[in-house]
Amino acid sequence: MRNSVGIVLLGVALQGCSVTKASDAEAALFAALFDVPHGSCRELRARLRTEIESIKEAQKKARDDLLADAEGPPKEAKSPRSLHKEDPLASLREWSKRSEQADKLNAALKERRCRAVDIEAAVK
Repeated sequence: MRNSVGIVLLGVALQGCSVTKASDAEAALFAALFDVPHGSCRELRARLRTEIESIKEAQKKARDDLLADAEGPPKEAKSPRSLHKEDPLASLREWSKRSEQADKLNAALKERRCRAVDIEAAVK
């Protein structure tokens, strides 16, 4: 009796693993089909230009935040953090997020055999 219960539990665990793998494969397929930017070459390029402008703004904000932090008082003299203060890495996260989105748009342009954009040169 004890052995049969163990076998049944093992079977249920294996079934659960196979269901999880299937859902992961389905999630990857869904992302591949629907997480790709859609639109014509012109629309994608317009969205990419907007993302490049957002990247420039995020870079400027990150630099300003870094300079403000460097020019601030020494760490031991700083007052305790306010609960309402913005996350110091938020501007870097925004820059990273915008760069990833621009890379996705550029990849979609290449995939459609449209003229791609050199993002690094456009940001400078």
